[in-house]
Amino acid sequence: MAYRPPAPSLAWFCSATLAWKPTAVDKARPEIRAVFSDIEMPESMDGLKLIHAVRKRWPPAVLILASGRVTPLVTDMPEMTVFLGKPYAERDLLKVLEEID
Repeated sequence: MAYRPPAPSLAWFCSATLAWKPTAVDKARPEIRAVFSDIEMPESMDGLKLIHAVRKRWPPAVLILASGRVTPLVTDMPEMTVFLGKPYAERDLLKVLEEID
């Protein structure tokens, strides 16, 4: 069964290949409720830094970090951040998304 969010704005996923432009995203997606990122990203991008920036702009958003090589300390992640070690089960990601009110 495929996951279907109750509202189109439940989650917004940003590809690591896209430039992170928070100001443009702020205006386009003020209703962001969840952000998923890998910790290790191409070039100079850093998923942990991205998640901290998202927390400042969207305090209530649920943040999901994933990695198969790096396990961050709880103290290194913002509040309301879920870490999924790779390989993670699809049901684990879906459970996090389903718990978003």
